[in-house]
Amino acid sequence: MLAIPVPFIVALLLGVMIGQFVLRDREVGLRWPLILFLTVAMLQAILVGLRWSFDIAAVRLIQPVTASLLPPMAYWAVSDLRQPAARWRQIVLIPAIPAVGIAILVLVWPQPIDLVLFALYLTYGVAILAVGFRSPDDLTFARLQDAAPAREASLLLGGLVISGAILDAVIAFDIEFGGGSRTPLFVSVVQLATLIICALAIARIGYSRPATPMPIDAVGHLGESASPRLPLVENASQPAETSAEDAAILAQVDALLRERTLYRDPDLTLDRLARCAGLPVRSISSAVNRTYRVNVSQYVNGFRVSEAQALLRDTDRPVTAILFDVGFQTKSNFNREFKRVTGQSPSEWRAGNRGEG
Repeated sequence: MLAIPVPFIVALLLGVMIGQFVLRDREVGLRWPLILFLTVAMLQAILVGLRWSFDIAAVRLIQPVTASLLPPMAYWAVSDLRQPAARWRQIVLIPAIPAVGIAILVLVWPQPIDLVLFALYLTYGVAILAVGFRSPDDLTFARLQDAAPAREASLLLGGLVISGAILDAVIAFDIEFGGGSRTPLFVSVVQLATLIICALAIARIGYSRPATPMPIDAVGHLGESASPRLPLVENASQPAETSAEDAAILAQVDALLRERTLYRDPDLTLDRLARCAGLPVRSISSAVNRTYRVNVSQYVNGFRVSEAQALLRDTDRPVTAILFDVGFQTKSNFNREFKRVTGQSPSEWRAGNRGEG
């Protein structure tokens, strides 16, 4: 019976993922940080298989270079949710610099490569964690309803990159002092499993950002055909005492959300909200945080839940249709936010408030 080495199975899985994402995005534009990371990860899995299954000597020269590309590409995927599009060229250069340095070391001084890779993975892992520990409002290019999950995926990804540094150190130690007896297990199981989980985390991060921007003048017409315009019930977010400046900012944002039903846009990001309002991102985020003690995603979701309450109370539309009408994309997000605001599930709330108004 033909036995396929584990690294090649992992490479095949990564190739299937690449094909799925390319087909999914072929009409709206590829998410390059995701596609390039998966491509390099697939190449790395192939090289691991060639080295440890067939002991091809030349692979030992290439593998450190491809390994050095993975941490900066992971950081690129995370920073893509924070950096303005005009800076993409600077971000693309990030993976090239370590790879060139490692390639030079491979040719002229290979002894410190393991130490350099350890430092590289550790540095980028900490940098990714630093993004993950920040507020979801800092992910200004992520969909508002996906900002929190993208933040959680960033924390997972940063931890995995750091664990990659530790694993590389363990492998180097095993080769140096243990004769490499445990290295195949570390590489074929732990390292490749980590690679797959990293790919899934980056996919979650990558799909948190809308593929294509929507013209600002089109946003005001988003909700007109989705559902009848109903009066919103009172938003559950209770304002604290606020300054005149914050009050003015929130009045402008509130009017924008109510009058143009901007919250119905499922691809709404903090960046797009700020551009529509003509205000700095930081001003909106700070005003919402100080006044309502919630992030911008929770603030906007309050408007979505508010209209959902009106639709549940005054129409016979099914819950699954209502969640899309008001701007949610998944039932889990809708149920979680609805319960956060009202303390009940949508079905429970409808049963207790049907016919009131």
